[in-house]
Amino acid sequence: MESSKKAKELSILCDIDIVLLMFSPTGKATLFRGKRSNIEEVITKFAQLTPQERTKRKLESLEALKKTFKKLDHDVNIQDFLGSSTQSIEELSNQLRMMRAQLTEAHKRLRCNVEAPIC
Repeated sequence: MESSKKAKELSILCDIDIVLLMFSPTGKATLFRGKRSNIEEVITKFAQLTPQERTKRKLESLEALKKTFKKLDHDVNIQDFLGSSTQSIEELSNQLRMMRAQLTEAHKRLRCNVEAPIC
């Protein structure tokens, strides 16, 4: 799978923790994690960021994407990616809890598929 190969290269070249959760059009989940990446640790690191730091990083990433698209002669409106930035900390916390639960469930299903095909 090309995405896993690129994620592996990125984790090695940049010496970063990486977890990549992908879903096929049929809904099949595939999980890739770097050699020293632990899913729980990556989620915990993300959860410890303040909402302001998450927003700052999101904007930085979107600006980098915008520059890339501009080089390719495509115009991008960052607001299309941001959605509503008026979410409260409580709403963000609820979203994070839901995402953690979904990731835990996907991780269980993946582990089940690898360790015991009949679960």
